[in-house]
Amino acid sequence: MTMKENFSLSLVGEKIELVPYRKKFVPRYHEWMEDDYILQMTASERLSLEEEYEMQQSWKDDPSKCTFIVLQSESAAPGKSEFQRMVGDVNLFIGRSLENGSCSSEINVMIAESNLRRCGLGREAVEMLMWYGHVHLNISTFFAKISKENQASIRLFERYAINCSFIFTESFIAPLYAVLVMNSKPSSRHSKNMSMFSR
Repeated sequence: MTMKENFSLSLVGEKIELVPYRKKFVPRYHEWMEDDYILQMTASERLSLEEEYEMQQSWKDDPSKCTFIVLQSESAAPGKSEFQRMVGDVNLFIGRSLENGSCSSEINVMIAESNLRRCGLGREAVEMLMWYGHVHLNISTFFAKISKENQASIRLFERYAINCSFIFTESFIAPLYAVLVMNSKPSSRHSKNMSMFSR
């Protein structure tokens, strides 16, 4: 399945829900990406609101991308709308097919709401998406490219890494970043408290 095919799918875990990145979420996402700290930690460029709408549409139609908005669960934020429960996003950028017929994918996660960082939401989002990617998208290897400055993300992904290296790039945004490679080994903890449903 691709992002376009996943566009009616949501994943529900213990603390969070993963929902498709729809047009209604763009204004809040744009607010996050106006923050200089978030831009630095995610090695992102500042876009206009119009450009964010264009990006959301292009990602929706791109078969190599699988993008979800991370919401607090309804039990953690009772009475709040999906827009009010937005806390970040998690993504797969699916790459080339491997010799065994599976594929590799870049994975990244952002918890944009500073008061909800280091609460386990990013870890749950990564584990849910890795499980989903392995079981439903035939992904056998994940890798994360992380700015050297983003030590919180490096520590998160080191939980799953089979090797780690720092490499240089000419990018002015992230002149030095870590590449962590992870084998997909989903366990029961990824799925025992998770459900999938169509929206």
